[in-house]
Amino acid sequence: MDNLDKAESLGWVTSAEEWQAIRQLRNQMIYDYIEDSIILTLAIQAAQGFVPKLIATSNKLQEELCRRGYLDLE
Repeated sequence: MDNLDKAESLGWVTSAEEWQAIRQLRNQMIYDYIEDSIILTLAIQAAQGFVPKLIATSNKLQEELCRRGYLDLE
């Protein structure tokens, strides 16, 4: 959580709490064997809702890497 708080303070993620929820959902989907199709469907739908946030964060981090000279996207 400390890393997420730092990322939030740097403006790389909009909400550390939201990212914690994303990680928990990921862990549920990856490590738990979900037998109930309704629960699995709800988890997948929730994950789909986070896709724009993941893309936006990826773009922010790429921009920061370019700004620091660690990445050249051209």
